[in-house]
Amino acid sequence: MGLLSVDTTNIIDGCITSAKLAAGSVGNTNIIAGSISAALMSPFVFAQTMVTIAPADIVGTGVGQLSSAAGYPLLAAGGANVYIEWLSSVFFYKFVNAAYNNGGAGNIRITEGAGGTVISANHGVSLFTVGAGTYSYNFIAAASGVDPALTPNVPIYLQATTPYTNPGTAAGSIVAYSNYRIYGFS
Repeated sequence: MGLLSVDTTNIIDGCITSAKLAAGSVGNTNIIAGSISAALMSPFVFAQTMVTIAPADIVGTGVGQLSSAAGYPLLAAGGANVYIEWLSSVFFYKFVNAAYNNGGAGNIRITEGAGGTVISANHGVSLFTVGAGTYSYNFIAAASGVDPALTPNVPIYLQATTPYTNPGTAAGSIVAYSNYRIYGFS
């Protein structure tokens, strides 16, 4: 530990509160690069992950691909006694060469588990069949009345209920940011 550093042996539970911190006292300039990692963060915190979905994974129907029955994994399972509360995802789709095709009857949604309980609002499959440009889409929790119980050690997926196909030259990709909380309970 360096000068003016703090580790868990120096902190008394409940001694640091927002009322005790000076405005602006903790910020990016106060944090040493690499000093905070998921392994060091307490459960019960907000977290964010980013994945890139390549063209082959958009149209692929194999395990772990968007057009499969299970969908594309956005968040890995947390492990035994770890619960993930998915909050939202933002997708950026960059069109390249041509649009993907889709059967037109399905939806894009977020599920808890591979092909599992739907936890987001449904979006029409046309999301990634648009023309030239870069597009953003926000996925939020499902409408009220759909309140799935959290299940430990379950991943979160993006699922297309109707597979996408490539007309031959589509090469667009998706960058997905997912926001969530993790809880440990046994």
